[in-house]
Amino acid sequence: MRSLSLYHRAQGELARAEEHCERALAISRDLGDRLIEAYCMRALGKTWVRLGRFDTARRALEEALAVCRTLDDRWGEACTLRVLGELDLAEGRLYQARSRLGESLELWETLRTALFRARTLRDLALVHKALGEDAAAKTTLDEAMEIFRLHEAREARELGG
Repeated sequence: MRSLSLYHRAQGELARAEEHCERALAISRDLGDRLIEAYCMRALGKTWVRLGRFDTARRALEEALAVCRTLDDRWGEACTLRVLGELDLAEGRLYQARSRLGESLELWETLRTALFRARTLRDLALVHKALGEDAAAKTTLDEAMEIFRLHEAREARELGG
C-alpha cells in the first residue's frame, strides 16, 4: 500500500497517495510494526507538505523522526530530516531548513548514499538561493548535478543537465 502511495505521489495524484498511505499506516499499526508505521507517517507527511497541510505534516514527520531515532534507523532518520527540511523551506523557515538538511546530509555521507545525498544537496541549494546566497546555491547545485550525471539519475534530465 505504501508503495502505491509513493507511485501516486510521484504522478501528482495526491489524494490517491494519501488514501493508500493512510491504509498502509492503519495496517502497520494493526501489526505493531513501528518502523513501517514511521515510514508511512513520513510518506503521508510528504504528501501533506505538497497539499499545503503544513501543521499536520509537521506532527507526522516529528513522530516519524522520533521513531526512527528510537529504533536507530539512520536511513529513516536521514529521509525524515530531509522531508522536514522541505517542509521548513515551504514555510519560509530557511535557517531551520538549512539545519535539517545539513543533518540529513551528514547522515547520507555516513551511509554513503550518493543519490540521496545529491537530492539533499539539491534541496539545500534551494535554501541557499532563498537566503540570497547565490554562490553557495550554485556550488551546491553543481555538486548535486555532478552526482546525478555520474549515476545517470532522472534528476539530471529533469534539471536540464
